[in-house]
Amino acid sequence: MSTSTPTPPTSAQVGKPVGKLLIPRKDAPPSPFTRAQAVWLFVRLAYMTMGGYELAVNDGPLVRLYHRITGTQAGGAWCAARQMFGLFLFGDTGRLMEFALNAYCPDVATEAERLGVLSDVPEVGSLVLFFENVPGEGWRYAHVGAVLKIDGDNVSVDSHEGNTNTDGSRDGWQECYKHRAVGPHVKFVHWHHLIPE
Repeated sequence: MSTSTPTPPTSAQVGKPVGKLLIPRKDAPPSPFTRAQAVWLFVRLAYMTMGGYELAVNDGPLVRLYHRITGTQAGGAWCAARQMFGLFLFGDTGRLMEFALNAYCPDVATEAERLGVLSDVPEVGSLVLFFENVPGEGWRYAHVGAVLKIDGDNVSVDSHEGNTNTDGSRDGWQECYKHRAVGPHVKFVHWHHLIPE
């Protein structure tokens, strides 16, 4: 029995639409979750999808499901789309409906700032945004994950990240469990604060 990790083939699907959601977010059945329940389910979902991977470059059945949430196309980066997939579950709960589900990391940061939920302090369940120097673009929020655990003194977090790899690339091909330092290049999105306790 082989235990090697599969390597995705080159994609012939890059840039092809993945289709719209079958139901608008506002028309989904009501979510009965409290803030604590939403965080528990969001984190549980992260553990359940850990190890999921592309079948081609930024493409495959799982990745296309994530792209549908944000209306993006096959071939596009999907780290943020993966996390928006989790938030979609709670779309009609409290003020979370006001949080636009974006696949572009700078837009995720802008939404969090607009709604007053962007922070320097980690909380379990929060999104974690990484500010990086992107070749040809300069410094911007370029990768996002979800906080699963926090070191007691808030110096590091364990996170779930999509569109990465074991080395921590922001353009990898799987969902991974990562250990990340907290510092000035990292911000946290407390989306769950938009849900009543």
